[in-house]
Amino acid sequence: MLPIILCLVTLNLVNCEQQETTPLPTHQFPCGRIIPAIGMGTYGWGTEMRAFNSFVSAIDNGYRVFDTASIYDNKMALGLAIRQQIQAKKVIRKDLFVISKVWNTFHQREDVITNIKKDLRDLGLEFLDAGLLHYPTSFLPNSGLMPKYDNGTFIPMYWDKDRGYLEAYRGLEAAFMLGLIGHIGVSNVNEHQIRKIFDIAFVRPVILEIECNPFYRNEKLFQFGLANNMTVFCYAPLRSGKADLEHNQVLKDIATKHKHSVQQVTLRWNMQRGAVVIPRSHDKNHQLENLKSLDLALDDADMAQINNITQLPKVMDIKGIQSHPDYPFGKENE
Repeated sequence: MLPIILCLVTLNLVNCEQQETTPLPTHQFPCGRIIPAIGMGTYGWGTEMRAFNSFVSAIDNGYRVFDTASIYDNKMALGLAIRQQIQAKKVIRKDLFVISKVWNTFHQREDVITNIKKDLRDLGLEFLDAGLLHYPTSFLPNSGLMPKYDNGTFIPMYWDKDRGYLEAYRGLEAAFMLGLIGHIGVSNVNEHQIRKIFDIAFVRPVILEIECNPFYRNEKLFQFGLANNMTVFCYAPLRSGKADLEHNQVLKDIATKHKHSVQQVTLRWNMQRGAVVIPRSHDKNHQLENLKSLDLALDDADMAQINNITQLPKVMDIKGIQSHPDYPFGKENE
């Protein structure tokens, strides 16, 4: 049976309605759903009250895409902010695109569905616009969120390569069929793992969420995603605040040329590559500053210079996961 690339409109009609017109650069999914090219990452937002206020200001400032995960502890704050802003008529639900990611200890098929239902309860929402696998590295279930051996390495659900995340993907497909999620995606995977998913998929993934910034372009995987009709979401697009971004002379020169900040140039570079960027920002002013990346256009020379910046190791990884049979970030996958 050939895999379905389009969303199932009969099951997820509300999820596939197009948004109202937006001035932001956009991406369109196969079902016709349109989202802005810049959203908001929500990892590590601190206390519930701080997170709530940040989410409220983000919606006020025009953000419509929010990326969370089952392991993040701010979903209730995000859901409360969304419901308050809807009630205040600042936004309507169909203009929001809310993503959550299934954690590694919930990779058994039924556990995936249970995990997504819990996320929906925490958020106070009826459906997720997208459900993703957070990592392909399945952990031993029913042993806490971080099951480890005494040496600090994680305990796999299976030692068989490719088995756990493929089982989890079946769970995402089941959640899709139940109308719990409107789109399916994967995160922190490599090309081999995506191909294995393509081989078994009834509903193909349409989102690829990976780390990418000028110092870790992830070019091969990035282009593989685009070539296979996947919308590429870039997390850590500002390198999680690392100083090497701010001090890079190439980025500084381009920023001076365009009278914008290094951060704005960096976000715009990724968007012009074809990405949806999801920077994190608690501060209302920083949220607005990031949106100013939409006010500039980099020329071919700018893009070429940024594409030639010397590459550095990725920023985001999990200590103790490197020995997992499905660890996705080995040198052979670069």
